[in-house]
Amino acid sequence: MSHSRTWIIPAAVLIVWGVLVLAQWWLTGGDEAAGPTCVFKKVTGYPCATCGSTRMVMSAAQGRILDSFLYNPLMFIIISIAAMVLIARLLGAPDPLARLSHRQQTTGWIVLGVAALVNWAYLIWVGM
Repeated sequence: MSHSRTWIIPAAVLIVWGVLVLAQWWLTGGDEAAGPTCVFKKVTGYPCATCGSTRMVMSAAQGRILDSFLYNPLMFIIISIAAMVLIARLLGAPDPLARLSHRQQTTGWIVLGVAALVNWAYLIWVGM
């Protein structure tokens, strides 16, 4: 896959996921409690690292940005950045990851992993 087209798969995933969440919101009349139940939480009793993401998008669609952020802060940040990068790429901006060295990419993955653990601890703490 060429570097100039690397945005297509993430864009498609983001769009399909967004359409599914908005369809659920529309079908349930915006009732966040009617959303899907996390299988990981059903089995373990603990939220998964992405628990609250559907409610996050539903809240954002209703204009409740702070509530949206509080449902899952890390996913809020990741989806916001992904949307901005996607828009920039569609407007012809260069791939921001193409300029990163291997060491910078590795550091980024480590920071993301630590952020995911902190976010997961937050979700457990707030009783998501």
